[in-house]
Amino acid sequence: MELANVFLITMWSGGRPAKKWKSLTQPEMLPNGTGVRFVNMSSKLSVDVIGSISVEQFEEGSELLEKEANTIEVGNNRHG
Repeated sequence: MELANVFLITMWSGGRPAKKWKSLTQPEMLPNGTGVRFVNMSSKLSVDVIGSISVEQFEEGSELLEKEANTIEVGNNRHG
């Protein structure tokens, strides 16, 4: 059984993680190059994030992903 890839998208503010999301598909660069677009794994909605963003790729079920998932906050998302 092959494990799925999960992408962890982090928005940064002041050098600290401000908000995190998970996606099953690789985020796309926005046309203006200032952010990314992805489908949020939990809400299934398309999200556009602009600003200081990092994207990490994990295998589903990895210890690092589980650790990061525990720090994901629920908040307002900008849906596009």
